[in-house]
Amino acid sequence: MTAANLFPRVARRGRVPALARALGGALLVGALAATATAPLAGCAGRSTVGDDLAQAAEDRAQRRAEASRLHAEGDRAMRAGNAARAEELYRRAVTLDPENAGAWNNLGVCLMERSEGSQAASAFINAANLQPAHAGPYENLGVLYMRTGWAAQARDYFVRALERDPSSTVALRGYAQAVSAVMEPDDADLELLRRGMIAETDPRWRELIQRQVARVEEFQRDRRRGTR
Repeated sequence: MTAANLFPRVARRGRVPALARALGGALLVGALAATATAPLAGCAGRSTVGDDLAQAAEDRAQRRAEASRLHAEGDRAMRAGNAARAEELYRRAVTLDPENAGAWNNLGVCLMERSEGSQAASAFINAANLQPAHAGPYENLGVLYMRTGWAAQARDYFVRALERDPSSTVALRGYAQAVSAVMEPDDADLELLRRGMIAETDPRWRELIQRQVARVEEFQRDRRRGTR
């Protein structure tokens, strides 16, 4: 799920692959036989290190598969309008598989929708760290901060989203919204706003971005004249 309508709704995006976690295993030490001539107690009927690693891998795969199932069920609940059920399922998914980035992101959306800003931000940050090529969690963080009235921080998150996906319409629009709310735009704003104008096809959004371009250009002229 990722911000689409920006304010106040958030759209969904499907899950992305989770990252793998290192496996651990326990060493087993065989017991010595009673006499020096007797053979060492064999491994027959006992687990070996390799068996332990294989079992750990199987358990991990089962947890990941169940987490994926819960994630998909959560998405269906969200599409059906049952946000409370979706949140429960996403929580169960990330408990089973803490590296399920999609479930973290969608859990953040649920939390944001019921104004649990701090928890939502943590969930989005987890998702962003787990999927470093995906713009969606940063887009959602930008929306979250815009909703709470922190436009400067929202602008920073939309910039991070654009670093991951320079053509993201969601991030370009969110960025224009954030710039419109900050007191003092900076020089970097002009470049991104112009990029947004080139990419934008919706006349209403294009007009908003164009107004912000003019505002930033005026701000720069005033600064050069020393009136700011």
